[in-house]
Amino acid sequence: MTARRISRAELIAEFLRINGSGRPEEQVEIPAIRRKLARSRRAFVREQGRRKPARPQLDPNFIDHKRRQANDLD
Repeated sequence: MTARRISRAELIAEFLRINGSGRPEEQVEIPAIRRKLARSRRAFVREQGRRKPARPQLDPNFIDHKRRQANDLD
């Protein structure tokens, strides 16, 4: 199975994401940089799939009894 070809716009977006130096439009035309950006993009997308979901935020209506007790000690 061959890897999906990455579009020029995706390469430019990856170049900007990693804060590359130079003009992105010119840099993505260089074959070595294009390969490195494609590898970096694939790794980034793969890592996004493995990332743990964000912890759920506490319910704002939830009463933290321990915090209220600690405040009562003052």
